[in-house]
Amino acid sequence: MGKYIKWIDVLSFILFILAVYFILTRIFGHSATDLTITVTLFGGLGVLLYKLNREFGEFKVETINSFRRSKEDMTELKSDVKILKSDVNELKNKFQTMENKLDSINLKIGKLAK
Repeated sequence: MGKYIKWIDVLSFILFILAVYFILTRIFGHSATDLTITVTLFGGLGVLLYKLNREFGEFKVETINSFRRSKEDMTELKSDVKILKSDVNELKNKFQTMENKLDSINLKIGKLAK
């Protein structure tokens, strides 16, 4: 996704520039009133709060989706481990059967050798 400028960023930049301008005009004795400066600052704070709230909401949704994917992965891993356990038990049984057969063959060979 390409980089683009969001309207909220433009608005916050404009309000910041206006607030600086109004404060400077107030300091140097021109016509900016306290109300103008206050409204601009509160407007900028409102835009900042809106932006932070939106970013927090997006983060929350991404976190929920991430945990959901992790849960699905863990479920898949559990099923894989169950399959591996059953395969290992099956191999144990086969090895035990082979060991029993080898023992019986050794007994028969021992009886024939006598």
